[in-house]
Amino acid sequence: MSKLYSTLCQFAHPAAHSIHFQTGFDGEKYLFQYNRDTDNINIEEILREYNNEITDSLPFGFNPGLLILKTFNFFDYQLTKIPYLEKIEFGTMKAWVDIKTKINRRSG
Repeated sequence: MSKLYSTLCQFAHPAAHSIHFQTGFDGEKYLFQYNRDTDNINIEEILREYNNEITDSLPFGFNPGLLILKTFNFFDYQLTKIPYLEKIEFGTMKAWVDIKTKINRRSG
């Protein structure tokens, strides 16, 4: 995961990867060379090389927000209720089991 993060940082922050792809050297001077396919080439390479890491990390980005929103459905405040989230089943996900257990203890 740290190698993927490092690779993404090379493109997201001013660094060699985010700048050098636009330059060339003709033997005498550096040239600016725009290639509109460069982004696609780099994205495809990252997806190919880090497919497992990207797939495995998606829940870390989405689950916390979904768990919080679904937890709001336990409370009697209509503005925070999102009925659609009742269709999403978190099953035996440890965080969800812990949330439900703690809420049931308080309300029971």
